[in-house]
Amino acid sequence: MLKTDKMLRFIPLLLLIAILTGSCAAIKKDTKVEDCGFPQSWSGNWEGELKIFTQKGEVQHLPMEVEIYRVDSSDNRFHFALIYGEDKKSGRRPYQLIVKDPSKGLYVNDEMNGILMEEYFIGNKLYCWFEVNGTQLLSTFEKKTDVMYFEIIAGSSTPSGTSGGVKYEGEDIPVVKSFSVKNVQRAVLKKKK
Repeated sequence: MLKTDKMLRFIPLLLLIAILTGSCAAIKKDTKVEDCGFPQSWSGNWEGELKIFTQKGEVQHLPMEVEIYRVDSSDNRFHFALIYGEDKKSGRRPYQLIVKDPSKGLYVNDEMNGILMEEYFIGNKLYCWFEVNGTQLLSTFEKKTDVMYFEIIAGSSTPSGTSGGVKYEGEDIPVVKSFSVKNVQRAVLKKKK
C-alpha cells in the first residue's frame, strides 16, 4: 500500500512531462527541432533598464530593449537586436543569431559588419566571451519565464597579477593570472505583451 501511495504522488508530474513532450513533438512535425527551445522560445520584444556599475557604484542607467524573432524564410537565423537609450534609431544594434550546432550549444552572433562571434547556450544561458581593443568581455543572457536577465562583465585583457608557478609541499602549482573587472552592465527585461 505504501508503494502505491508514493507512485500516486508522481502521477501529476508524469502527466505534465507527457503533455509537454507531446506538445513539443506536435510542433516538431512542421518546424525545426530548435523551435521547441532556444532561440525560438525566446522570441518577442523585451524591455527594461540597463544599469552600469564600476567600483564607485552605479554610474549610469538607460532604457534597453531586445528584439528576438526568426528571420523570414530562414531556418537558422534570428534577429537579435539590442536597443540602448531613448533614441531607438542610433541606439539600435541590428545583430543576427545564427543557429550553428545546437547539439553542442554553438551559435554565432553576426554583427552584420564583418564581425562574427561564437556564442554558447549552456544551462539555459547564452554566453559570449570576447576581446576587443585590449578589453575582455563576458556577455550573458538568461530567460526565466517572462523575464530576461542581461549582463556584461568587462575588464582589461592584460593580467593585473600573476601568482603560482612554484613548488608547494612537493606539488607543482600552476601559474595563475588574475584579471581586473572594470565595469558591469546589468538589465532586467520583461517581455512586452
